Amino acid sequence: MFDAGEYRSLEPLGFPGYSVSDFGEVMNNNTWIAKTRLKNQHGYNFVTLYQGPRRLSRQVAVLVAETFIR
Repeated sequence: MFDAGEYRSLEPLGFPGYSVSDFGEVMNNNTWIAKTRLKNQHGYNFVTLYQGPRRLSRQVAVLVAETFIR
């Protein structure tokens, strides 16, 4: 069986419409579609999230760390 990991909301980080898993999967809470990850020139995974009308890029590893490590 496939383990999807634990999902937590990104609302404390200012992104109430999204959740992130401990495996680094970022999901849209309204559609439950995974966000596409893009790699930058250094090999880090980024996702584009919306905060109201603003579009912001965030590093996936930082989102996971800030959400799961308190």
